[in-house]
Amino acid sequence: MYLTAEDYRAAQEALAAEHARPAPQPEQEAAPETPLNLETARRFAKVLEQEQQLMQDVQGREELETMQKTTTAICEWLEAHPESLPKARRFAEYYIPTTLKLLHTYNDVQGQQGENAETIRRDIAGILHTLNQAYSNLYDNLLSDVAMDVSSEIAALQGMLANDGLTGEGLL
Repeated sequence: MYLTAEDYRAAQEALAAEHARPAPQPEQEAAPETPLNLETARRFAKVLEQEQQLMQDVQGREELETMQKTTTAICEWLEAHPESLPKARRFAEYYIPTTLKLLHTYNDVQGQQGENAETIRRDIAGILHTLNQAYSNLYDNLLSDVAMDVSSEIAALQGMLANDGLTGEGLL
């Protein structure tokens, strides 16, 4: 019930406008993520080797050597276990480029004098150890799923052997 003709017309116009609007489209499915490009990580391992040659700081060279070995191990693992690729996405898309940027900056200021250059070198050299810990933790995380699967398989095998009376005392 409308109190005035004007209220009635306003209601009719609102109703007509609502019908004139296109029906909402169902949300399109998100585009699947592009697969992780392992080539980026492989190139990173090679660049680390080159950066290691340029670094004058002994501790920095050792950190880069460790980082290169860990990165190579991560790449080898991901090649053999592609199901682990999603766990390494941030490594490839953020950590690698950021690490490279820092290393290039370090080398740019390596021969420079002054307080700012020294601060930059010290800060970047300091983060290398943290990055190595992070890369090592990533590698351990990649292996953890397999470790759990192996433990489960061993437990199931031990149970089956025991049920079949094949273990004997002291064998397991």
